[in-house]
Amino acid sequence: MDAARNADLLVVGARRRPGHLGLQLGRVAHVLPHHSACPVATVPEEG
Repeated sequence: MDAARNADLLVVGARRRPGHLGLQLGRVAHVLPHHSACPVATVPEEG
């Protein structure tokens, strides 16, 4: 959250797990878009 104060964009990763549809967001990737002071891009892991 401290980094978001001075950032233009935060980029976080999301994992794709075998057998699951969609992305599996961790705690940080889930919370940041709701509480960040700047835009957040969630990028899926290559797979």
